[in-house]
Amino acid sequence: MKKDMVGDVPGSVLGMLADLNLKLRDGSKTPKQLERFLKGLNPFEGLDYSIILNDWEKFFFKVHNLKVDFAGVSIPKADDNDFSWFACSPENFSTERAFSGGKKLSGRWKWTKESLDDVLDLSFGRDSKKDPYIVRFRANLEANQDETLKNLSADQIKEKGINTGTLKERILLGDFILWRFKKHLDMKSWTLCSGSRCSGGHVPSVGWSSDDDEFSVIYFRPGCASPLLRARRVVSF
Repeated sequence: MKKDMVGDVPGSVLGMLADLNLKLRDGSKTPKQLERFLKGLNPFEGLDYSIILNDWEKFFFKVHNLKVDFAGVSIPKADDNDFSWFACSPENFSTERAFSGGKKLSGRWKWTKESLDDVLDLSFGRDSKKDPYIVRFRANLEANQDETLKNLSADQIKEKGINTGTLKERILLGDFILWRFKKHLDMKSWTLCSGSRCSGGHVPSVGWSSDDDEFSVIYFRPGCASPLLRARRVVSF
């Protein structure tokens, strides 16, 4: 049976191209997937970074009334199936702003009335970083799901040279997951933010209080280790 043709192109192919155009416009298919297909690669392999970054840009606009563009920000290389959660920090976005700025997606409490920027040791880790940047977390709702960091204190993590999340990164990640997926992090455990230090040497930590319907920021001694207290490993530059 003769196929319907439009010029030298079968009508069915034109129909698929029209369908592809609609899917590109509504976001259900991405330019990156099309690019991989045209190169003979699996278009669905790995993470679609453009969708993730677009979600983060929407998050900052909707929650913090801030227009950002992460398209030019370098993304650390990692196993996509392992470190699949991003935490994106805009330019000059401080820890205190992450905690107290924007719309409140949930209740929140911190142990100090001072600004977090004033109690953190900005000479330690990434807390003084002003340029926009991206880190990648393992996709664990509970910090203690990562068995590789079980019962490791912040001091031990520093000695071993393990790269872990900061307080700001954990706050942003928690708010993003709640905004995007309506899920709370650390309802049964605490994230030890061992990528940060307070000026007195203590380590800020974040957990969820279901009784108060809020997340809390407290601190532990750097030598403290517990089955319910665990750092979150990250990949970063």
